[in-house]
Amino acid sequence: MKTINSLCQAETTAGSKAMTVWSAQHDALALTGFNLGDPVLCTRNMWDRGLQNGSLGTIVEVEDGPQHPRDDEDCEAERPLAWVLWDDGIRRPVVEDMLDDLELGYAITVHKAQGSQWPRVIVPLTGHRLLDRTLIYTAVTRAQKQVLIVGDEAAAKAAVESPPRVQSRQVALDLLIRSALDSRD
Repeated sequence: MKTINSLCQAETTAGSKAMTVWSAQHDALALTGFNLGDPVLCTRNMWDRGLQNGSLGTIVEVEDGPQHPRDDEDCEAERPLAWVLWDDGIRRPVVEDMLDDLELGYAITVHKAQGSQWPRVIVPLTGHRLLDRTLIYTAVTRAQKQVLIVGDEAAAKAAVESPPRVQSRQVALDLLIRSALDSRD
């Protein structure tokens, strides 16, 4: 996914204002990997900031980076690096301690897409052991107007015609529950 996101970024926001942060290691400004106009995905719940794992937004403003080392670590750590308009319609600042929990959102996995929808969805299919009809269903139902399925037709057919993988899962849950109940008596 990182490669696809990087390629999309190179085609859409390359040359746009880059989000930077001060690097003490290099004693200079460092690129964060995000540019003005990039879609971003939040990968961890940040309740104090009103964000959840899976929140999507677009970088709508990038602040000028500090031109010098931090004088006051606590103050600088909360200085906005950029502003994102999130999918709930709220514009929120991006600060340095959030960077590890953001990633480019041009392309995301089916797992991360659950609960969201888009006008167009591209579903790449390969003969992978995790591919089954439930995964294809989840991917296809993310689209509001158009779905483009690309890849291995034989793998797609096999996945759709086979029972879902969850039916073949062996976890012995019933035995664990019975054992726990028996030990209470």
